[in-house]
Amino acid sequence: MKVCEDATIGQKNAFDQTGQDSPESGELWIQALTYFRDRTSPPAVSDRVCEEYLMNALDFIADHNVLSPLLVLEILAEKKNLKFRVLKKFMKLKLKA
Repeated sequence: MKVCEDATIGQKNAFDQTGQDSPESGELWIQALTYFRDRTSPPAVSDRVCEEYLMNALDFIADHNVLSPLLVLEILAEKKNLKFRVLKKFMKLKLKA
């Protein structure tokens, strides 16, 4: 997660200096969301830990506008048993914007 955050902040700084955006940090966040969406073992620990990581990732994504809300929903929609509480704060922030 720290790698994604550092890459995103680094890309934002590079964007500020060059005026050109780079998709690299967005791709890292897509991979992070996909990884925690698909992680399955051990079930009891994994679900709670993955949900926490997903919520932290969504907070960062929302705060820094890294990915579009639609893309986030498309990625996470494949996890059929994802609890709404994981998405709730992210969706509230994005629906207000």
